[in-house]
Amino acid sequence: MSNPSIPDLVNRISTLGSQLSESNADNEKARRSLLTAARNLCLRLETPIETLRRIVWSELPLLACLQIGNDIDLFSHLGRGTNSLSQLAETTHVDPALLSRILKHLAAVGAITETGADSYTPAPLTAAIAQEAMYRDIAQIAFQMHQVSYAQVPKHLRETGYQNPTDPTSCPFNAAFKTAKPYFVWSKDQPGLDEMLHNALEGYVSDYRRWFDEGGYPVRERLIAGFEERGGGGEEGVMLVDIGGGRGRDICAFREEFPDAPGRLVLQDMENVVAPVRDSLPKGVEGMGYDFYTTQPIKEELSDTGAHAYYLHSVMHNLPDTACRSILSNIVPAMRKGYSKLLIHDHVILDVGADFVATGLDFAMMTYFAGGERAESKWRRLLESEGLKISKIWVFEEGSEKLIEAELA
Repeated sequence: MSNPSIPDLVNRISTLGSQLSESNADNEKARRSLLTAARNLCLRLETPIETLRRIVWSELPLLACLQIGNDIDLFSHLGRGTNSLSQLAETTHVDPALLSRILKHLAAVGAITETGADSYTPAPLTAAIAQEAMYRDIAQIAFQMHQVSYAQVPKHLRETGYQNPTDPTSCPFNAAFKTAKPYFVWSKDQPGLDEMLHNALEGYVSDYRRWFDEGGYPVRERLIAGFEERGGGGEEGVMLVDIGGGRGRDICAFREEFPDAPGRLVLQDMENVVAPVRDSLPKGVEGMGYDFYTTQPIKEELSDTGAHAYYLHSVMHNLPDTACRSILSNIVPAMRKGYSKLLIHDHVILDVGADFVATGLDFAMMTYFAGGERAESKWRRLLESEGLKISKIWVFEEGSEKLIEAELA
C-alpha cells in the first residue's frame, strides 16, 4: 500500500477541503475523506516521542476527566451557561483547585473551549455528552470497562502462551472483574450496565448508513421481489427474522422504511430482552423470545418454507467460531434452498489497509468474549463449514460494517 508524502497529503487536504465547501450530495463523503487525510498528515508529522506524549498525556487522562465530568454533571452545567470556575465549583460542590486542573486538561485536548482565564464553554464532544446518553455512555464504558479489561490482556496472553483466546469464560475481561461467567451472563447482575451498553452500542452505529439505505443492499430486488415470486406463504410467511436483534432497532427501522413489504417481520432475542419492548413494537413487527443456541422456532412453524431472510447484526463478532457454528447449525435447517438468505451485518477486516474501528473492535471482542472481527476468507470458511456459501458482500462505506449475503450451498 502506498505511503503518500507530506506534500501529497497537503495537496489532498486542499482538494478535499474545496469539495467540502461546495454544497453537494457527496459532502459527507468528502468530510470523512478529509478527516482521514488530516489524521494521516498528523501521523506523518508527529515524531515518535510526540506520538507517545499524545497517547500518555492527552488521551489516557481524558477518559478519566470525562468520567469525572459525568459523575459531577459538569457538562450539563457548562451547557446551561455556568461557565466560570467559581460558578462551576459552587454548582458541582468540587474543590476549585481540583476542578481547575480537570478543566485545564479538558480544554488542552479540545474537549471544552477555554474562553478566558478560568472561563469555559462546551466543545462539540462535551455538548453531545451532556445532551445524549449514547455519547455519555460510550465514554463511561471506555473508562469503566475497556481500560480495566485491556490492562489484563498482556498478562493473560503471557499466561496462556500467546494463544488466540477461544474460551469466553477465560478472557482478560474475566481476570479484570474476577468472574468465571461469560460477559453477558455476568452483566445481568451489574445494575445499570446493560442499559449503559445498549446506549453505547446505539452511539457506535448512529452515523453509519443502514444496510437497506439507498446504495446499500437492494431490498426490493433481492428480498421483496423474491418473497413474492417464490411463494413466501402470503400473510403467514416470514419476510425477515432479526436474530439477536436486541430491542428491535434494526427491524423497526426496516418496517418504517418499507411499510409495504409483504410477510411478517420477527424480532428474536432472549425473553428478558424482548418482553419489555414487545407491546411497543410497530404494527407488522412481532417479538419472539428465543435463545439462538436452540432450534429455530421458524423451522417448526413454517417447516416447508422457512423465512425468506435471517439477519444477524453484530452477533457473530461476539463469539468464537465454535459458538458461531452452533448458531448457524440452528439457522440452516430453517432455510429453503433457492429461497432463504442469511444476512450477516458485521465488519469484514481488509487484508490491507484495515480501518482502526474494525481492528479496535476486534481487540475488544477478543478481550471480552474470545470473539473477533473476521477477514473475508475467515467468513467464507466459517459459513462453508455449515453448508452455506457467500453470494455477495455489500460495502456501504469504508470503515463501516458490511453486509454478507449467504445462501445454502
